[in-house]
Amino acid sequence: MGGTIDFIDPGYDYLNEKIIKINRSVEDYLVNVANPHHKLTTQALIKKDSRDITTEDREKCIEAIKECSAKNILITHGTFTMNTTGIFLQKHQTDFEDKTIILTGAMMPLWGFMTTDASYNLGFATASFNFLEPGVYISMNGANFDPSQVHKDLKNLSFEEN
Repeated sequence: MGGTIDFIDPGYDYLNEKIIKINRSVEDYLVNVANPHHKLTTQALIKKDSRDITTEDREKCIEAIKECSAKNILITHGTFTMNTTGIFLQKHQTDFEDKTIILTGAMMPLWGFMTTDASYNLGFATASFNFLEPGVYISMNGANFDPSQVHKDLKNLSFEEN
């Protein structure tokens, strides 16, 4: 869905004095760096700052979940409205009650930064499919939360239970 985790800061080629496009993505990380043992497919749905995600965008997400044959679905999402989308998905959960949906994101982009929580959050979220029951979760900072019971703590750059 977008957010900071998907942000790619263009690089700069100092020798030729021009901006270069860094061709990296969450998919590239999961397939070529994390190399998980499970089958993985990806779909780019909406690439927006989460503060710009609309009800129509969330409805598009629900349609994609319903059409997806996978039982485990990881959604990367901006952290500002991650819980809003999670609550929206919970309200429509009867449409996909046999699936486990995890939303995750990052406070710092996945690529181009020495310190980022993105890889940790992706790894923890992916591993969480091994033990979570079907439902909708937010997976951040090494914990899984009910979307209606969590908030983003800007002071500590983490997610905390309400």
